[in-house]
Amino acid sequence: MNDTFISSYVAKKETQTLIIPENAVTIRATATATTNVVINNNVQEIARGISLLSKKVGTLGNSVNRVAPTPSIHIPMKSIAVVGHEWNMYFDNVIRCKNIDDYDVRVTISPNITGANVYNDCLRITPTEIGNYIVTIMLCDKVTNDSIIEKSFTLYVIADTVVSDKNVIFIGDSLTDTAIYPAEIQHNLSSGGITSLGTRTGTPTVGGKTLTVSHEGRGGWRVRDYFTAAAYDILNPFYNPDTETFDFSYYMNTQGYTSVDLVNIFLGTNGVQNEDNVSGIKAMIDSIHFYDPNIIILITLINLPSTQNGWGYKSGIASAYNFKYKTMELNDAYIKNFEGTYDNVDISEVYLALDTKHDYGTIMVPASARNPIEIEMQTNNVHPNGNGYLKFADVIYNNILYHLTK
Repeated sequence: MNDTFISSYVAKKETQTLIIPENAVTIRATATATTNVVINNNVQEIARGISLLSKKVGTLGNSVNRVAPTPSIHIPMKSIAVVGHEWNMYFDNVIRCKNIDDYDVRVTISPNITGANVYNDCLRITPTEIGNYIVTIMLCDKVTNDSIIEKSFTLYVIADTVVSDKNVIFIGDSLTDTAIYPAEIQHNLSSGGITSLGTRTGTPTVGGKTLTVSHEGRGGWRVRDYFTAAAYDILNPFYNPDTETFDFSYYMNTQGYTSVDLVNIFLGTNGVQNEDNVSGIKAMIDSIHFYDPNIIILITLINLPSTQNGWGYKSGIASAYNFKYKTMELNDAYIKNFEGTYDNVDISEVYLALDTKHDYGTIMVPASARNPIEIEMQTNNVHPNGNGYLKFADVIYNNILYHLTK
C-alpha cells in the first residue's frame, strides 16, 4: 500500500468507516453529498463535491482546515427600486465563496417582473410597475445541478415621485467628503427638493456641471472619530465639550438648524475591523433621536473594494480579499443591528450596486519595466470613479424617497 490510493470506495450510509493500513501514505476522501467521513477514528464532516487530502494517516484534520467553507449569501431583508430607474445587484458583492465562477448563480422573482435581466455578473432590473417582489438568489452546483444555498429578499418598487422642502444631513468619511453623491441627490435626483445641511462645502463636477453642496463628510474618519473633539486636524461640530461626546442636539443648536428630516450615516470603511462600529452608530442613533425621534436615520452599508490590482496600486501589499470579507462581516452586523430593529432607522444597501471591476478608476500603464505593452490598472481600493459615486446616489436616494414619501 506504499504511496497507493484507496479509491472509488462508495459509502452506503451517511457515516462510513475506513480502516487504513498503517503504511498508507496518501488518503483522499471525496463526498458526493454532505456527509461524515471517519478515518481511523477521526471524524470529519465534508460537503458534497469536496476532496480531503491527507499526506499521512491520522493527519486528515490538517487537511480539513484547507477545505473551502460552505458558500454563503449576504443580502438584506429588502431593497428599494424606483420605477423607470435601473437597479443592480452584483453577485460577487453578495456571495462569499472560493471562486464564484465555479457555481451557477440563478435568480427567481415572484411575481414576475418586467425589465429583469440576469447577466454573468449581476441581476439588473429596470422596473415598470409599482409592487413588492420576492427575489431569490440560488447558488447551484455546475456538475450536479443541485442548489447548494439560496436566500431571498423583498424588492420594493416605488413610484418616481417628487419630494419638496426636505432637509438631509450626510455624515461620513472621504466617500461623503467628495460631495458627489450628496450633490447628485440634491441637484439632480431631487431637483432641489432635498437640501443637504452641513458645515463642510463641496463643489464636485457632475455631468459636466459644477455643483455646490453642504455635507458632513471627513476624509479618513472612523465612527469613533465623531466622538472626539477633532481628528486629522479637523474639528468635529458634533462634539459637545461639556459632555465630551457626540451630541446631535448640540450640533443642531450651534449651527442654527431648526429641523432635519433624515440623517444618512455612511461610516465604517475606515476602521472596518473595529469592534466599536456598531456600538458607536447606536450611540449616534440615540443622540439623534433624543433631539427628535421622528428623524429618519439611514445606515449606509459599505461598498465592497476594488480588485487586488486597485489595492496593489493604492496600498502596496494589502489584501483586497481580506478587506472584502471584513467589509461583508461589517455589513452583516449593520443589517442585523439596524434593519427593522429601531423605529425610524433603516439601512441603505449601496454595496449591492457597485461594480467592483468597472466602477473604480483605471489608467493604462506598462505591463512592467521591461515590457512596454500597456495594460489597464485600477487606481484605487475603496474610492470609486464618478460613475460609482452616482450609483451611491441612486441607492441612497431610492431609500430617502421610500421613507420621506410614505
